[in-house]
Amino acid sequence: MPEPHERPWRIRSKVWLERDQQVLLSDFRATLLERIDALGSVSAAAQDLDLPNRTAWKKLQEMEAAAGLVTERFADERHFPSSDPSENPV
Repeated sequence: MPEPHERPWRIRSKVWLERDQQVLLSDFRATLLERIDALGSVSAAAQDLDLPNRTAWKKLQEMEAAAGLVTERFADERHFPSSDPSENPV
């Protein structure tokens, strides 16, 4: 086995997207969105990620705020706005 000083260096980094110093997208948030898409609900995704529902919803709300999105809420469903700002309710 090589001595510790003989092992090659390995560069690692984490990248995330911010807007006005608010995190819009990170590895964790992308995983959360992928699990919501795959499982069909925030609750199922949170359970799959061993995450409290409240935390999952909070991360979604933070992403919405950072993106400048307005989301209409109807009962437990979320309806996301159009990419055309003139079509979004204020």
